[in-house]
Formats: sequence, C-alpha cells, structure tokens
Amino acid sequence: MLQGLACLAFGLAWLLLRPSLASPCLEQCRCYMNTLLCLEPNSIQSLSQLRSLENFTEVVIENQSSLTNLTQDDIKNPRELKNLTISRTQLQSIAPDAFQTSSNLIYL
Repeated sequence: MLQGLACLAFGLAWLLLRPSLASPCLEQCRCYMNTLLCLEPNSIQSLSQLRSLENFTEVVIENQSSLTNLTQDDIKNPRELKNLTISRTQLQSIAPDAFQTSSNLIYL
C-alpha cells in the first residue's frame, strides 16, 4: 500500500513539475504549466520570439541585455497573457500601443 502511494505521489509530482506540453517552449527558456521563464542571460533579443506561444498566462523575462525595445508586434500572440515580468534588461523604449492586443494583461 505504501509503495502504491509513493508511486502515486511521484506521478503527481512529475505531472506538476514537468515542462508543459500544452504549448511549445523556446529552447532557451523553461516552461511549466502556463508559465514561460526566460532567465538564461542574453538568450532573447526580442519578444517577437514569443509570437508562436499562445497559451501562456505568465511570462518572466530576465537577464536579457539585448532586449531594448517592446512593440505591439512583440506581444501580439500571447492572448492569454495575464502577468508579464521583464527585469534586468536594457529596455529603453516601449511603444504606446505595445499592449493594445493584451486585453487579459493584469500585471506588468
């Protein structure tokens, strides 16, 4: 019985902690459930690399010194995006319409 419970617990933990299969993940990032984490230094030059990713509700971009601009075209597809965290970048300009299509965005 204990062995069965241990297998069940392991299976649940694996399902919760494994990279998400619901959406493709960028090679240089990590995906967990509906969260995309891009933390490896200098692996993202533009958020347009995220255009093919639609089902993420949270995106965390850190340590990207090549990231300098943010446009509407960059944030076009993640329609379900609710939380966007961008830190430790060289972000210098954000277009006035950058978040125009991000109607679900709650936290920036």
